[in-house]
Amino acid sequence: MLLGFAVIGSITVLESMHIGMTYEQKALADLSATGCMEQALESLGVNHAYAGNETKTFNSIVCSIRPVLHPNGYYVVETQAAYGLQNVFLRVTVPSVEPMTVSTWDEISSF
Repeated sequence: MLLGFAVIGSITVLESMHIGMTYEQKALADLSATGCMEQALESLGVNHAYAGNETKTFNSIVCSIRPVLHPNGYYVVETQAAYGLQNVFLRVTVPSVEPMTVSTWDEISSF
C-alpha cells in the first residue's frame, strides 16, 4: 500500500514539474512575441509603409514579424515566437497609425 502512494506521489511531482516547465516556456514565448509586436508597431508608427517580414531576437528567443497586411484601410500585424514546445501567435489590428490606435490584440492558435 505504501508503495502505491510513493508511485502516485512521484507521478504527481513529475507532472507538476512538467506543468511548471510548460508554463515557463509559454511565458517566455509570449514575452518574445509581444516584444516583436511592440517593435513592429513602433516601426509602423514611424514609417507607415513598414512591410514587416523580418526576424528579431529578444532574450535569445527568435521571433518573426510577418508581412504587414493593409486591407480596407487598416493594418494587420502578426508576430510569432517559440520557446521549447510552446508557440505564441499574435495578431493586432490597427485602424489608424496617426495616432497609433490598436483595436484588437489577440493570441491566435496559428496563422
